[in-house]
Amino acid sequence: MLKGPVTRPGIDFIIVIFYRFGYAQILTESIKKYVKNIPYTINIINNGINKGENNGFDILKDMFKDEPNVNIIAGMEQDIDSNVLNPNTYECKHDGRKVSIGSHAKVVAMSKGLLNSNREYVCYLDADTIFLNEWVDDVIPLLNNNFFVSHKWREDIQMDGNNFCVVKRETLDDNYLYEKGDLYPNLHYKDSNGMLSYWAQKENKPFVILPNSYENVALKSQHILDLQHGEQSWIHDKPIFYHQGRGSTRADDIYINWIKVTSTYLGMDFEDIRL
Repeated sequence: MLKGPVTRPGIDFIIVIFYRFGYAQILTESIKKYVKNIPYTINIINNGINKGENNGFDILKDMFKDEPNVNIIAGMEQDIDSNVLNPNTYECKHDGRKVSIGSHAKVVAMSKGLLNSNREYVCYLDADTIFLNEWVDDVIPLLNNNFFVSHKWREDIQMDGNNFCVVKRETLDDNYLYEKGDLYPNLHYKDSNGMLSYWAQKENKPFVILPNSYENVALKSQHILDLQHGEQSWIHDKPIFYHQGRGSTRADDIYINWIKVTSTYLGMDFEDIRL
């Protein structure tokens, strides 16, 4: 089991970056702006090149060298085209679903992030996401009576979206379905965080899915970012989160537009973003 001692209160954000470093800059800024009243560490795991000239690990270390709450971790070595060239490479242990090397690499990176952190709460975030408002005082109390909070539900694969999922670390450490440690990220069921959702359903454990425009497309008319792709989530009618989707594989113009729109929303200078 991956269990380690919990020594500090607060939230560990677990974020996997795959080449597009601007995503990390935007997401980190939104955390700094909208995560209040709780200590936190932003754990950024670099999947890609971690050694040699112009490697991503060193780029990220330099980008965040003045940010004491940011922890840069070397993830899995991956070529930039590896996700496209290796579809359906891995088979999930319990349901046989085939996934790409990208899902495997994400699991490796997320696990490294968890092993190198020790706060009370864990928040998984996809890189191509942004917080839109303060949310901690609304979301964290939900974990007193629920085992996780997620921004959407994937009905097609019966698991939470895993683009924004908050869980107590003790839930991952003290519970399992088939073998100890199997609620940590793995390829046992559907995808990287599937076992947590599967365990909650099998054991009738309560969890919360926030209102979102992925499941209710009528809510897309209420998006506050002018973007072609993605979904937004709310709590108490307050928009708190946006996920672009397929960030590492989007065309360059879509990625650049994401940076322009989100940096403007956060009051950042586009010219200061490391693309």
